Amino acid sequence: MRNFNLEKKVDSIIITGRSTSYLISNDDVNETFTSRYNNITDDGIIIFDFIDANRFVPYAIDNLLITHKAEYEGVHYLREISWETTSMENFMLDWIARYYIINDLGKELIATDYSTVRVFTLNEIQLFLYLNGFEIIQTIDRKTYAYDTYVIVAKKRVKTI
Repeated sequence: MRNFNLEKKVDSIIITGRSTSYLISNDDVNETFTSRYNNITDDGIIIFDFIDANRFVPYAIDNLLITHKAEYEGVHYLREISWETTSMENFMLDWIARYYIINDLGKELIATDYSTVRVFTLNEIQLFLYLNGFEIIQTIDRKTYAYDTYVIVAKKRVKTI
């Protein structure tokens, strides 16, 4: 995501699933947006979502554990998410997700996922984009299962001499 070169430039690039949360350092963010800039046409756009720090942090403080339930082919699943603040410098969190199967005996742990993630403010994203040759053309307020996020549509600013 941080460094790639396509053989032919494309009209758009989409970053899905709040993958920007795994861009921990400012260098990671800048390298990612620079790669996108270099791989889209002059009229190209990028679309991505991100976890909004201004909404996530208060939500996380008030909800120390988030649960999600799902059912597939008669099997019931549960995901429990918790986190700890790693660094307030870049709004980083240690994210822990535990996955269970629910049965008559209770819940049986089937997997655990540990990640360090970063949440951003909208102003941070705007500045990163500007510094890397993009301008936001649309900000979409997206409701999710827990905390709300933003989806950004940004257009390449063609640099003039």
